[in-house]
Amino acid sequence: MNILNITKSSSIALLVLSIFTSCDKTPYHHLIITNVNIVDVKTGEILLNRTVAIDNTLITAIYEKDVAVSDSTIVINGSSKFLIPGLWDMHAHYYDNHLDSDPLLIANGVVGVREMWGNMSVINEVRRKTLSGEIIAPDIYTSGTLIDGSPPTWPGSAVVSSPEEVKAVVNQQIADGVDFLKIYNHLTYECFMALADLVNKKNIPFAGHIPYEISIYQAIEAGMASSEHLIGFLLACSSKEDSLRTLPINERLISLINTFSENKFDSLCEVLAQSEMWLCPTLIVNQALCYLNDTSFRNDERLAYLPEYITFDWDPANNFLLKDEEEEDYQLWRNRFHFELELIGRMNEKGVKILAGTDYPNPYCFPGFSLHDELSLMVAGGMSELEALNTATINAAVFMNKDDEFGTVEVGKLASLVLLNNNPVDNIENTKSIETVILRGKVFDRTTLDEMLDLAKINAALTPLSKWLRIKILTIGIEKAIDSLDILISTESRQYKLSEYDITMLGYDYLYGGETEIAVNIFEKNIDLFPESSNAYDSYAESLYKNGQYGLAIENYNKSLEIDPGNSNARMMLDSIENTKTKLQIQTK
Repeated sequence: MNILNITKSSSIALLVLSIFTSCDKTPYHHLIITNVNIVDVKTGEILLNRTVAIDNTLITAIYEKDVAVSDSTIVINGSSKFLIPGLWDMHAHYYDNHLDSDPLLIANGVVGVREMWGNMSVINEVRRKTLSGEIIAPDIYTSGTLIDGSPPTWPGSAVVSSPEEVKAVVNQQIADGVDFLKIYNHLTYECFMALADLVNKKNIPFAGHIPYEISIYQAIEAGMASSEHLIGFLLACSSKEDSLRTLPINERLISLINTFSENKFDSLCEVLAQSEMWLCPTLIVNQALCYLNDTSFRNDERLAYLPEYITFDWDPANNFLLKDEEEEDYQLWRNRFHFELELIGRMNEKGVKILAGTDYPNPYCFPGFSLHDELSLMVAGGMSELEALNTATINAAVFMNKDDEFGTVEVGKLASLVLLNNNPVDNIENTKSIETVILRGKVFDRTTLDEMLDLAKINAALTPLSKWLRIKILTIGIEKAIDSLDILISTESRQYKLSEYDITMLGYDYLYGGETEIAVNIFEKNIDLFPESSNAYDSYAESLYKNGQYGLAIENYNKSLEIDPGNSNARMMLDSIENTKTKLQIQTK
């Protein structure tokens, strides 16, 4: 169920409300915000001294007068304050860290995220617990496993090498209930076109990285919904685009700026403005990645809110993609970042459609906090405060075809709102002056938000249990380490942070490092710790498969599917194992 859907009964209630209002018989409301200044994100107009009424999860009335209240009405004094729609981070990696990122998102007014590599088992569980009130979480618009070619950039991707494989993956992800499909760098031209044709027929968006074999013009023509990180943009603006396309990435960067063509820039912006493609530039992650060798980044006070399993690979030495980079590489990236930043305002003026996204938790992209940094960078790049604010509010809603549900402060819209002490249209930094967050009608005042942040800091300071386990494995071996873990959990577990994701990542460290037996033991313990997790069984099955234990792998992939019938990776792996067994049988005949 999509928690953002407006039911027929809600529409009837709004109709009845409008009749009451027209008769000047003001009804009582569940919640009202009095004397507040509403920021109209469509026009930039400030609607002064309004009273906003909220019932259940919806804005049900906006008055220019005082209204009656009952003893049960919650009243928020909005005098001299500014009300904006809740913010959306349109490029997030959420599911595997959500318990730690949820409070940081909400405390920063981020009421929704576009998940760019989803696990439907986890996402569905988060949605269920959110609806039941078990957890406090933002709304989620999600992809499934990212779809890449061979070799994939990231382990765990859905790898496709033919149109037939594309069809199988796409159909399975749609059946699993994804909102859109995420594609990546190594998708071939043939597979990209097959995917685009299929999803357009099925009327589901696809977004992500423009693959290396595809130009931005081809992506636009194919109907790609959004392009991330400005991939392919500068190349399409180069006077030597064709010759640069075949060069390695860093060699290409040297020439991209020198061969920049104003005419090609204008033409590309015109095409983008007339197309359905949006750009999500993720300026904050682009900035962070090109300054990773600047040690001043490591003094950011917001690091205290994040546990070690999130920040471990923020050190380039711990990141397999970055550990071999040198100063000249970072300088190339910095040159590109600043050049692209100066184009943002001009692109916006020409009608290019822009979304705000951070790509957290990539290095120095902080859940919640960094969305405000992203908006500030957009203003630094030439956008107005209002235009930047729109990228995280109304633009996000329009992109998802949900602008009738949220994105503005209007009657009938979802009551996910942020009350600010200062006007963000005057200064975009004022989006940080949060007094109250309202999430689907539930109020989080400043005291509550501070308590959430304080608790997040306490949890982040706990020693990860995986760190303790890693040391034990090195000193006493895997079997004794697991025995010691059982004793520790039963006696002192409150001193350590136990996270399924954390233990899973430890297992993959050993699995990808070639120490498969140790990985098998870790994953086996993970299902003992988290017996209701489809993902835990899936990871255990993967380690068994790589260890040649096909029978047990099949058993655990099936267990994963029993818990989560939507686990497309388990289905694909079961098919792969069956095909492997068939080939082996043929070879032995």
